[in-house]
Amino acid sequence: MSATVAIICPECGSPLDFNEGARTALCPACKACLAISGEAGITRFVIPERLDEGEARSSARKFLADERIDRGFAGSITYGSGQLYFLPFWRLTGVACGWRLTEKENAVQEEGVDEDGVRRSRRVMGQPVRELEVVSRHVDYSTPAASLKGFGLTGVALAAAVLPLRGVNFEEMSSRGVVVDAVKQAGQVRDEALATARGQGGGQGVLRQDVRIRLARERLSLVYYPVWRLEFEHHDRIYPVVVDGINGSLFKGRFPGAVRVRLFSPLALLAFVAYAWSIHPLVGTAATAICAAMVRRTLGSLAPQRLLCYFAGWLERGEEVKCG
Repeated sequence: MSATVAIICPECGSPLDFNEGARTALCPACKACLAISGEAGITRFVIPERLDEGEARSSARKFLADERIDRGFAGSITYGSGQLYFLPFWRLTGVACGWRLTEKENAVQEEGVDEDGVRRSRRVMGQPVRELEVVSRHVDYSTPAASLKGFGLTGVALAAAVLPLRGVNFEEMSSRGVVVDAVKQAGQVRDEALATARGQGGGQGVLRQDVRIRLARERLSLVYYPVWRLEFEHHDRIYPVVVDGINGSLFKGRFPGAVRVRLFSPLALLAFVAYAWSIHPLVGTAATAICAAMVRRTLGSLAPQRLLCYFAGWLERGEEVKCG
């Protein structure tokens, strides 16, 4: 599995790509043959999983014990299968250095007394103020190297001091799980990291700014994070669950809400309205209006089909319980 590295041709300034590990490259613009030196390739690491399939399944079962989930569903759902995935994330560290020229608005408060003798203040805009800031900021940027929405992930904060990193052995990793290919290119990661660094600073009241920032002492690596994708079955329907392979937390899952008995609520409203009408028509009218407002707030509308379900139904299912 090789990656493409993007550089700038020193002869004509055109961008060109070369495969990691290559020692020469041909510029497509000026046809200059370039000798490549320095760091060969991109370092790849993997965070070893700490949970096996049984432990990941137990973590999912613990979540199913949540009181918001239908107890009957949680008790009758069966385990189908599980698969370990290694998800790729880019990590770029370095130093963003350069300068930022900022033009800011210059507002002052002027106080005075109006014709009625009342002291008032007003905001007066003066000449814009220019500020030159020298930038030298540590960069630690991480981003998914592929689309991971199906796993319920948009990013993972990588802490090398907490999670041990190991060198990648694709053959050994493939024997344990599925290694997801990195789609995002290294050049795009650099552009995103630079855009993030350029967007920091400046303060408030900025009218215009000119930012010239470059990355120095850059170190780019690809880190694979382990997750378990489990499948549970219930009445011929599959419920996928994604579990963190490190701590067992759920990244993604969707389950039916608990069923609540709603027997006395509609009956109590009807009894209250009937009793109010037995006292006096005005009292009955007021009680009917109050109850109608309560039902409308509960159902969202007073459509006939909704009212029929409300007064005829004894059970009410809660909202679906989602994570991720």
